[in-house]
Amino acid sequence: MPPASPFDDPRSFTRARVIRAWDHRGTTTLIGDDGLPRRFEGDSAALVRAVLGFVAARRSPSALLAHLAELTGGPVEAAGVVDETLALLEATGAVHRAPPPPRARATGPRLRVVVGVTGAIAAAFTPALCELLLGRGCDVRVAATRNALRFTAPLALAALTHAPVVTSLWPRDPSAPVPHLDLARWADVMVVYPAGATSIARLAAGSCGTVVSAAAISTRAPVLVVPSMNEAMFTAPSVQRNLEQLREDGFFIAHPSCGVEVADAPAARLPMLGWAPPVGAVVDLILAIAEQHAAPRAEPTSWDATYRARPAHELPWATDVIDADLAALLDRLDRGAGRLLDLGAGLGTTAIAAADRGFVVVATDVSPRALELAQARAGDRPIVWVLDDVLDTRLRGAFDVVVDRGLFHVLARERQADYVTAVRALVRPGGHLVLKAHATDEPTDHGTQRLSRDDVLRLFGDAFELVHLEASVFPGPGGRAPRAILGALRRR
Repeated sequence: MPPASPFDDPRSFTRARVIRAWDHRGTTTLIGDDGLPRRFEGDSAALVRAVLGFVAARRSPSALLAHLAELTGGPVEAAGVVDETLALLEATGAVHRAPPPPRARATGPRLRVVVGVTGAIAAAFTPALCELLLGRGCDVRVAATRNALRFTAPLALAALTHAPVVTSLWPRDPSAPVPHLDLARWADVMVVYPAGATSIARLAAGSCGTVVSAAAISTRAPVLVVPSMNEAMFTAPSVQRNLEQLREDGFFIAHPSCGVEVADAPAARLPMLGWAPPVGAVVDLILAIAEQHAAPRAEPTSWDATYRARPAHELPWATDVIDADLAALLDRLDRGAGRLLDLGAGLGTTAIAAADRGFVVVATDVSPRALELAQARAGDRPIVWVLDDVLDTRLRGAFDVVVDRGLFHVLARERQADYVTAVRALVRPGGHLVLKAHATDEPTDHGTQRLSRDDVLRLFGDAFELVHLEASVFPGPGGRAPRAILGALRRR
């Protein structure tokens, strides 16, 4: 009984995805994998063209013979010639018997890939990268830095992906999602391609100054960084230190290939290490990393569900203005060029007040919805909003001030030490942690960890010096304001 389909026939074959061939008058010339040209003339050229045209889909030998018989109007007498032609085409790499390359995933939803493009010359190959990802069954969105657009056209990328290229941290419509946060939570996997030395340094420092770095730092999906630069730059100690830092931070780092320095004259270019791998190899890396490390599609966190389920003004911690005592404490700290991190920013009230006081502000939360609402309230203030969990942070110090209004006390007791370790790394030596939490004399149980002075000293004393502590309250929409403590701690 003949095989049910060509895929069941071990003799079946298919055309290679790329062949190097041309037709000229009555001839067809094919360049094999060995680089040597083979020229076919007359009937042999017609046979080669017929075979290559028919095997774009996988075909069995019997199906090919039937097709040739249909073309010639009669049975194929010289079946041996067809076999010889197939053998020659297989030897040159134009056809093969191996199974076709796999798609991104055999089952389940299409893989969602964010391509972050930065300003290296290999950005010119980004359309080819996107096309290959789409051909492997992925959905693709692109974010690009301003320098990346010197080497690739956003209109071409948008036409390929059917999605606009994201180039700014700020949405045009204040009611629209924050662009880098929208990308961060959409992605199953992200690739920074190509990653020049400046972009690598930005990621290693935890800087969210571009939409690409902000998305890469904010996402909880695996991030592949593809270095691309000349050999002298790639082997520089500073670049190698930054790459090592990214490895330690959990980024995936692609090994470079050999390429040329385009700044050299064409005749003087020699192969050197540091060039980004070919886009086909990058796609293979992306899909393998996604297969091994991408998490299942996450449901919204309980905090995000809360922000989506209730109007913002009804949330118990919602305030339109910063707490008076917290504002006074910020006014006592350094102003102007100081960097401030707002942990658990919520609706952004503290971050907005800090920006108005001259701080350079980064604000984080685990809820994408909270950050969208906060960004809309902040308007055009230069605040960087980052989707981040302090217990699994991708941010790096050093901040002059870290503010925590009501985050620490909602953590499980067994995670408090992890919090202290994470915050210590985010505050520069001599910098301050401003902490506001429910106090032990608060009579109502809010499901939080209520703190005393002794608790603060016990938990933070090894890393921080307590410089200020006062009784406080948590203002909110109506009702009695819960009792709190407000402290300032200086990192040792």
